[in-house]
Amino acid sequence: MKHLATALAIGLTLTTAAAYATDGTITINGNLIANTCTINGGNGDITVNLPTLSAATLSSAGKTAGSTKFTITLSNCSATSAKTFFEAGATINGNSGNLINNGTAANVEVQFLNDQGQAINLATQANSQQVNITNQAANLNYQAQYFATAAATPGTVSTSVKYSISYN
Repeated sequence: MKHLATALAIGLTLTTAAAYATDGTITINGNLIANTCTINGGNGDITVNLPTLSAATLSSAGKTAGSTKFTITLSNCSATSAKTFFEAGATINGNSGNLINNGTAANVEVQFLNDQGQAINLATQANSQQVNITNQAANLNYQAQYFATAAATPGTVSTSVKYSISYN
């Protein structure tokens, strides 16, 4: 009898828990457009060559140098706006939001700036820039620069980041 009472109590507890379950619906919407934009004439890869500078230029943490402009050029677009997003990955320092140097120079990262000259934290989802497409074209303007994490030492600087473009 004791086992029956225990089983009945457990059964009632499970029934009560099930009574509090909630159902929901996930709605998925999308949009297919005629074609996406052509990026940089057909090749989405971009190489930014920062200038050769003295390591002494980056003598302490927070110093920047060598700001170099680059543009992601969109053409033949059927969309009305485009948004770029830099994808998080192993090349991004999660604390600073800068690109990690894989070269031989120490204490230096690469920092991205938006078209307003403001630092972009590549580690967050808020790193995107949206532009309107006019006459089937648009330019997404950025800058890359050296960023010292401490007194930089001489050597090479090399890094990369993947990006994607979404269209509206």
